[in-house]
Amino acid sequence: MIADEYAWLWPLLRRLARAIRKWETAEEEIDTIRFDLEALLRAFDQASSGERRPAGPDVITAIHQHGQQEEARKRYAATGARELKVISMPGGAYEFIIDGQHRLKLPPRLAALLQVLIQPEGPSTDALVPWKTRWQLRQALATEPGRPITAHALNNLVSRLRMEIRQQSDLHQDFLVVNPAHGLRFAVQKKAFVGGSGCDLL
Repeated sequence: MIADEYAWLWPLLRRLARAIRKWETAEEEIDTIRFDLEALLRAFDQASSGERRPAGPDVITAIHQHGQQEEARKRYAATGARELKVISMPGGAYEFIIDGQHRLKLPPRLAALLQVLIQPEGPSTDALVPWKTRWQLRQALATEPGRPITAHALNNLVSRLRMEIRQQSDLHQDFLVVNPAHGLRFAVQKKAFVGGSGCDLL
């Protein structure tokens, strides 16, 4: 039978799926290392005065302060946002205001990704919104019905969103939570208040 003749292809497909998962994990780890290095360099710059670079105790102090700030950001991400406002902007962009102080101005594609991630529908084992699988996200972000975006395109959007989160709002990148077994979600509490002029996006 034809099915028997091509049965040897299934192990190759399984190997490909495993390789894709490893690559996705590697991309996320690369992002994390880059963010941490950038944050540490900013801490050094803040500790320096004029053209003088921090040295000795100044370096230790800068690293210590950076570590304390990172731990505080991680704790905040683990708790999740309690309030989220969405404001529509010219050109199809949206501004997300998190707990009244952290602002994210996102172009349409990144705003659409965040919109899917904060949806409260579905089962959840903790106080945060449910996980969204990569397949669910690829389907939800399809530019044409029945044609999900590629895994690479999703990875690119996730990387860009994590960068915008860190650069614009100074939130920890863990606000965009990635779990190989469950998928992705944005750290928003299920009971968070959501409002604003751009709620039509939701």
